[in-house]
Amino acid sequence: MLNPRMMKPAQSYQVGFEVSIRAPRERVWAALVEETSNWWPKDFFSAENPAGFVIEGQLGGRVYEAWHGGGGVLWGTVVVWSPGYRMTWACEMYPDWTGPGRSFVTFDLEERGVETLMKVSDAGICISASQAATSLGSGWQRLIGTHFKSYVEAAMWAGPTAYDSGRLSVHFDAPHGPPNGSGRLPPPRPRVG
Repeated sequence: MLNPRMMKPAQSYQVGFEVSIRAPRERVWAALVEETSNWWPKDFFSAENPAGFVIEGQLGGRVYEAWHGGGGVLWGTVVVWSPGYRMTWACEMYPDWTGPGRSFVTFDLEERGVETLMKVSDAGICISASQAATSLGSGWQRLIGTHFKSYVEAAMWAGPTAYDSGRLSVHFDAPHGPPNGSGRLPPPRPRVG
């Protein structure tokens, strides 16, 4: 039997932020959806030895962490899917994670010249709304604003170097120039041999 004195009222929360990423929108989207396990840090998993984080890129796709041995945790389901532009997850908030409750996490991408503006919002309802807002606000900022942004921007400069007939030729797989930010290439190194 339910004890009314033990029941906690559910409350809503909403957190969000924006981050500019120096990469084309298509690259940001691919890293977000297809390369998640490459940038998702180990301390954001609920298991000590995770196999990876998976976003099934389609409407109704699962968002989950996979564990070695076949286990895992379902974080949510993709409920809005506009490839390259917008994705929303409907997430369950388990009692161990400030729940019970439900949240909706949205990623919006806007191309802004040589950068992509990513807007992240997490809105939900749970019995520990204040704790959820604090934890999720700082968590999303660290996950997307630090880990994801660093991964995407570093990958933009990890492209191949091309050589032509004896003269050094540098190729960057980005529309915005060399990584030194000056708009100029560094001075050439002496040729060996």
